[in-house]
Amino acid sequence: LHEDGRVDVSYTNLEKAFGSVPHKRLIYKLSEIGKGGPLLFLVFINDFVDDLGCSAIVFADDVKIWRASRSDAVRHALQENLNRLSSWSARWLLNWNEEKCVVLRLRTKTTSEEDDSFQYLCDGHPLSIVEEQQDLAKRKKQVVFAHRRGFVEIDKKLFRKTYGDFVRSQLEYALKAWRPWLMKDYLQLERVQARATKMVKNLSHLPYEARLAELDLFPLNYKKLRGQLIQAYRIARGRKCAPEFDDFLEFAGTEHLWGYPFKLPMKLVHKDVHRDAFSPRVVGAWK
Repeated sequence: LHEDGRVDVSYTNLEKAFGSVPHKRLIYKLSEIGKGGPLLFLVFINDFVDDLGCSAIVFADDVKIWRASRSDAVRHALQENLNRLSSWSARWLLNWNEEKCVVLRLRTKTTSEEDDSFQYLCDGHPLSIVEEQQDLAKRKKQVVFAHRRGFVEIDKKLFRKTYGDFVRSQLEYALKAWRPWLMKDYLQLERVQARATKMVKNLSHLPYEARLAELDLFPLNYKKLRGQLIQAYRIARGRKCAPEFDDFLEFAGTEHLWGYPFKLPMKLVHKDVHRDAFSPRVVGAWK
């Protein structure tokens, strides 16, 4: 987006995905692979986005493809990729969930809106244009509700055993490299944890901070910052499997700094999107 000024993102969703796999065609794909549970569906759609001419991400039954839309030729190329997905779904007898198939247009403030009239189609149906699309928090809320329905009563001991595995592990996924940039996005994730802590017996009447203290938990923002500082330390010390130091950080070039030798200088950042990137954010906390 920073380089090209415009990116079109298409979100698609397969209808009744986990319960509509054609078994005979699945057997054809599973001739040398084991089977069981959701693995059947995951194996069945494993080649779903093969040979596409654009970036693509598949998570369960959700597919996201995107390209920088600098011209109509590029937009037509993205449409061709949607056509390939439609051909794949028709060949393997999986239908689209039309209500969940949408297009999100991303652009910078200086990018013209004149070219937004291009209409994307999925299986011949026009895709709706949306202003925002939930990739994360909605799915986490569903996990919280499933967690609540799975138990008649949740006490502190049960909460500590289950919450970390089923809910918090998803809220903290990839926190060392990513975190919400806007406050409204961070608060949306924090509300997931706030709602989960209310499920614990005899704690629902307490304020959020008191519930965290009772359950020995910290706000998500604290855990994210702690994880990023640990990652910065691993990068600075050259730990195994850590990213290259020169790609993210640099040591201070002066000998007049007091303290330990691992001083990281604060660089001047002009844009908010860069100010909240990993390096500027972690250097400010490191100091």
